[in-house]
Amino acid sequence: MARFDHPMGLDFDASGDLWVADQGNEKLRKITFGPQPSVSSPALVSSIGGLDMGTPIVFSFMRSVRYLAGRLYVTASGGVYRIDPTTTPMLATVLIPLDKLQDAGDLTISGDSLYVTDASLGAVWRFPLATPLPGSLFAGENTFSAVSLDGVGTSARLQHGRWLANDGAGNVYFSEDHTVRRLAIGSAQVTTIAGRGRHAGTTSMPPRLDGPFGVAFDGSDSFYITDAGGNTIRKWVRSTNTLSTIAGSGSYDHKDDVGTNAAFWAPHGIARDSSGNLYVADFSNHCLRKITSGGVVTTIVGHAKVQGDAQPTNDTNGADIYLRYPDGLAYDGDQTLFLADSGNGVVLRISLADTTYKTSIVAGDPTVRGHKNGVGQA
Repeated sequence: MARFDHPMGLDFDASGDLWVADQGNEKLRKITFGPQPSVSSPALVSSIGGLDMGTPIVFSFMRSVRYLAGRLYVTASGGVYRIDPTTTPMLATVLIPLDKLQDAGDLTISGDSLYVTDASLGAVWRFPLATPLPGSLFAGENTFSAVSLDGVGTSARLQHGRWLANDGAGNVYFSEDHTVRRLAIGSAQVTTIAGRGRHAGTTSMPPRLDGPFGVAFDGSDSFYITDAGGNTIRKWVRSTNTLSTIAGSGSYDHKDDVGTNAAFWAPHGIARDSSGNLYVADFSNHCLRKITSGGVVTTIVGHAKVQGDAQPTNDTNGADIYLRYPDGLAYDGDQTLFLADSGNGVVLRISLADTTYKTSIVAGDPTVRGHKNGVGQA
């Protein structure tokens, strides 16, 4: 039986394999699907200039894993790593080391470069993908700022950078404690587009954000943001620069209802399916929520405010499952959602084909934390 210890980030590669940032075990895990899912911890060694240096890699406090342009990228407290999944062992290159990047937050690719936020210091770093040069400071002054100031490049003042999202039009977006900022790649202009926080500029900013955590992009014009501290789900429309609350009353509670009559408690991960429905990992309510395009909020997996070991057999109804601090979400594009149930140390597969939301443990053992490779639960 495979085991995890606080699985966090999830992402699919081009082959359909699911990669998991196993934070407690300080390892990158791979789930390969077939008649029975199998879990492995591929060997990783350090690389300089594409050469195997023979030193095993250990990821301390992993935050995320992303599959971008044929490579895996991992953020951890030791820096940002680029990993070639086609080699055995897999070669891991440190792109931005700890002496420059104090606490890697999230990353994305825009054009020919990789962009990374620093979760502790006010900075966004850029790494040109085609060259072996080290990353360079692109925005912010690489020190925590008491205020958020818009500006160009290193003249801007940034706070704790978290998630990054790319709109495909030459802009990347990142969250801070109480704001969402836009970084125009061509000009390096940083603009606050949502939230007020400790902003030292105009008083006509949009409504305040309180701990924006996850983001889902509709591929066109809108971003959906989980406001973990505000217990709400927000929508920002790029073309009109408007921020609205689409679900959640703001109270620390659980309630299934419509729009702002519903209630969340520290929502974390968010994903959007091909029909426009949103799925939210309601972290402190220990359940998974669904928001339809009409704003109807329902609990589809787990029991509100009741945590427990997730022990579904194959295809257990979602209402019969118990979760413990659900976090990362990934949608496979084909009616299946994957959930990192961090407190139970498992990865769950949830069918969206009908309203029973059949749920299975893909990997992990909810009764035992630790590290073990194997075939699913078996």
